[in-house]
Amino acid sequence: MVEEGRLVLDTWPAMTLITQVGIGIAYTKVFSFSFEVLRWSTLINALLCTGVMYLLARQLTTERVAAFLAALLLFNPLFFSLSFTFMTEVHFVLLLLLSFWYFFRYAERSHYSYLAGATVFSVLATLLRQPGLLVPLSAGVVLVFVLHGNGRKALALLPVFVTYGALKMYLLWSAETFPQLFRVAGLREAVTTLMRKDIDGLLEPLGQQALSLGLWLLPLTILLLPHLYGLYRRYALWIAGIGVVLAVVVATHPDEFPSGNVFYNLGLGPKVLKGHSAHAGPSVSDSLWNAIDYLALVGLVNLGLLTISPVAASYRSIREGKGLTPHARWWMLLLFCATYSFVALLAPISFDRHVLPLLPAVSILVLPAIDKNKGKLLWGPALICLSAYTVFSLVATHDYLSWNRARARAYTYLTDERGIDYRMIDAGFELNGWRQAGPEMHGGPRSWWFVTDDAYIISFIPHPGYSTERSFSYPTLLPNGSGTLHVLVRTELLEE
Repeated sequence: MVEEGRLVLDTWPAMTLITQVGIGIAYTKVFSFSFEVLRWSTLINALLCTGVMYLLARQLTTERVAAFLAALLLFNPLFFSLSFTFMTEVHFVLLLLLSFWYFFRYAERSHYSYLAGATVFSVLATLLRQPGLLVPLSAGVVLVFVLHGNGRKALALLPVFVTYGALKMYLLWSAETFPQLFRVAGLREAVTTLMRKDIDGLLEPLGQQALSLGLWLLPLTILLLPHLYGLYRRYALWIAGIGVVLAVVVATHPDEFPSGNVFYNLGLGPKVLKGHSAHAGPSVSDSLWNAIDYLALVGLVNLGLLTISPVAASYRSIREGKGLTPHARWWMLLLFCATYSFVALLAPISFDRHVLPLLPAVSILVLPAIDKNKGKLLWGPALICLSAYTVFSLVATHDYLSWNRARARAYTYLTDERGIDYRMIDAGFELNGWRQAGPEMHGGPRSWWFVTDDAYIISFIPHPGYSTERSFSYPTLLPNGSGTLHVLVRTELLEE
């Protein structure tokens, strides 16, 4: 689009991606093309996302609590790290929150402009990542029960049909224009895939998401500990039973959390270099990591308990003849979380970043409990926990960007100073994909990511059959980091 003014889709993306291309084009038209411009587009949208999160929470709680939830999203390690990339997650979460904001307003005032806004952002979200369709679907189902009159009920479903129509048109157009594009499975294929999975295949992605929610929203559950104390006393037997079952699951699957890709032990950002993560960067001991697992488990149980109050309030509202209208926003988010978690079962690979859309939704789900306990919130420990997450996000993201700059220097040294053809360099997933992305993958001794010839390798560690030609150091803030990237050359080339 930048060079020739035409859209060309490669075989790689499984998501719809069109909105992401539009965001990139909008910024590069104004500021010209560079990776830094694309990075700034995500950083700006991350700040906008934080603001929308504040506005959504402010409708339901105090300014102080709303600011806390906005900061909890911004400084979440996954969200913060991805804000310095051109990945889709931050843009996707922004569009989801904007869609929900308009649906919330429409549930209150039934003004057509709010419904139009909700439809526009639902379409944009779905043309970025397909699960965006779950927002108008969840909102539409709830609004059918909340609104009065068949006409208004039918109108509430209009965003569902418009969004689905936009997705269907995209799929038909892309199938005709780019027949080589990876096909997103339809409903029949998705159900078949689901039926073929064993019990571990079903539970693993759900367990990953659940424990991630428990860990990343721990500051929020700490804030609500005074309220949780009463719930623990009331539901002690149930909590003990559920806790034992979950603890056994965690103990028998010690290596399955986190699922990785962005967050790994004591670092952030994927290290997709040959011979990477296990040998690059600091890490904590297995015993400390087990403690983190159980902290995530405690946070998960607490989040489950915090949903009891809104469910009980909805039940009382129905008994009193008020219906679900006072709780429409809560049920929209709950239905979205349930359907999004179900969709996770269909994914062939479970990545930790897939949980990001659930973080703001679940945060808002527990707001009724916060409102009920405005005067008895545990601010001190909650802010300490949030501060720890913030420091980790800042430090680990700094180190991620630092080693990437070292890789860029190493790559420039090979291509510019040494005049090495890029097809002879394994510089990691991102640089290889930028220069020669395509359907051809490799196995065996070569990396699978678009490597034609690995005569030269950029790596954190030595490799058999290679000698170190040059090393590039980089500053780190986390302790015990390697701080060095190596340019390796195949030994036989030196002998020649």
